[in-house]
Amino acid sequence: MKKTFIKRVFFVLPLISFFAISSLNAQDELSVFINSSKEDGNKIIKAYAGPMMEAIGNNFNNGWYTTADPLKKWRFDFRLVASYSVAPDKYKTFNIKDLDLTYLTSDKDELPTILGVEDDAATFSIKTAIPNSPGELQYLYSRKVPTLGINGFPGFTPQINLGLPKGTEIMLRALPPLKLPAVDTEPIKTKIFGIGIKHDIKQWIPVIKHLPFSLSVMGTYSSANLSMDGPFLDENDLLVNFSNTVQQQILENQGTVIANYDEQNFEFDVNSWNLSVLVSKKLPVITFFGGLGLTHSSTTLTLAGDYPYIILDQGLNKMINNSADPINVKVEKTQFGLSGGFRLKLGFMSLTASGTYSPDGFSSVTAALGFGFFN
Repeated sequence: MKKTFIKRVFFVLPLISFFAISSLNAQDELSVFINSSKEDGNKIIKAYAGPMMEAIGNNFNNGWYTTADPLKKWRFDFRLVASYSVAPDKYKTFNIKDLDLTYLTSDKDELPTILGVEDDAATFSIKTAIPNSPGELQYLYSRKVPTLGINGFPGFTPQINLGLPKGTEIMLRALPPLKLPAVDTEPIKTKIFGIGIKHDIKQWIPVIKHLPFSLSVMGTYSSANLSMDGPFLDENDLLVNFSNTVQQQILENQGTVIANYDEQNFEFDVNSWNLSVLVSKKLPVITFFGGLGLTHSSTTLTLAGDYPYIILDQGLNKMINNSADPINVKVEKTQFGLSGGFRLKLGFMSLTASGTYSPDGFSSVTAALGFGFFN
């Protein structure tokens, strides 16, 4: 088992607006989440990691604009956007009883999600079916799954903006397919793409078009992908849960159960969109802006390939079995948000601070550093 799997993933992803650095141990998560039931594994990952996935998707909808006034024809600027989506309290815990799990139990009902209180680790007990005894389970081992100890997730995105005719501006976020170095695995492959359009609608409205403020509509779309090849979990990672004697028995009982764990694969995909109405007022040096938007994000986490877990044979001896493509979790979130902030223009440089409030979703704070030819 590569102990630093999740730590590496969380280290790389901030570069493409995905994750933050973490010291989580992948063996803890994978040996809990992959068991005799794929349904159990997918339910627990969605409950535990779902809030993080929603926060990541929300970050892709943040920071697209710093004014409602589209750039004048052929003017452009380059912007570095950093955002942080804050999880509401209801996303910091889940009740394991609500999941109706078969092979996973815990020492308490209310458990922290990955964005729960720091050091408030959940302890899971892994069980397996007893052959020829329908409905009866045998305890195998227990594992703690820690939290990140943060109440949200950061993101970072480069963005280029270009003014077009008729009060229109096109916005682009992109990173080409990249292979980033990893430790003990194949390179981490990632790509990101986002496009947005902002258009001045005030110019088409009689009377209002002469008033001293800017009014626009904006639409954006983003997609991103990260993938990494294993191995992440092999039989040696399961053996550490047992005594030396039991380990030897498992190895002797393994028989013909063979899998190529080198073909394991981790993949994370994000798709999101944002539809907003924007307003702003430009003063010397500073511009104040605000907006009302509807956003949606869809994030998917998959583990493909064969992954080992422990079962009992007919003689009630522990042995290794394999689960093919065990995890495929999708989380979607649609929310309204009220955004606002200000931009300071200092010659060819700009500094922006803003925030978005969502009554029943992920609120966020955003900061941006820009360079270019502004209005």
